[in-house]
Amino acid sequence: MIKKLLMVVAVLALLIPAVACGPGPAETIKIGVLLDLTGDLGPMGVRMLNGGRLAVDEINAAGGVLGKQVELVEEDGATDPATGFDRVKKMVSVDGVEVIAGPMITGTSLLSIPYADEQNVPLITPSATGIQLSEEEGTEWFFRTCLRDDAQGLVVEDIIMHKCYTRLATIVLDNTYGIGLQEYTIDGLQAAGWEGEHV
Repeated sequence: MIKKLLMVVAVLALLIPAVACGPGPAETIKIGVLLDLTGDLGPMGVRMLNGGRLAVDEINAAGGVLGKQVELVEEDGATDPATGFDRVKKMVSVDGVEVIAGPMITGTSLLSIPYADEQNVPLITPSATGIQLSEEEGTEWFFRTCLRDDAQGLVVEDIIMHKCYTRLATIVLDNTYGIGLQEYTIDGLQAAGWEGEHV
């Protein structure tokens, strides 16, 4: 999955300068990677980064992308929207990346989307699931490789309805993702006519 994502990101990084009529082609493809390496999502972010590094090593060993080597510009979003947004701005304005794999969380994505839109820099998130990310104005440069919260809720709802469960207990993360997913699931169940008990 991460290897395919990086290939897409690398190809985008090659195409965007050609479309923008910018300077001549670089010798490497610089891909920004904004993952939460610290904070609540640190363990998941570190695993994603390790997978990304491995994918880049394999891609480069096989000749790169269109003859160019791939270089990751890595930043830690720290599971904090303001920190993550600062890292997005740095990668674009200082490091010169033209595409970013990330952010991981909805809050950072919401802050970063208007800036990415102004700069014509694609953001490709592996894990930001908030539905508002697909409904905001100016999301032409925002893409995700994961399901929205409401779609995840439908999957859980479908399982509960088909298994005919009548009692449901939920244990969720005490954050926007966990609470939102629970709400979408329960609301979807009730809309589908589920008459069970949520405890």
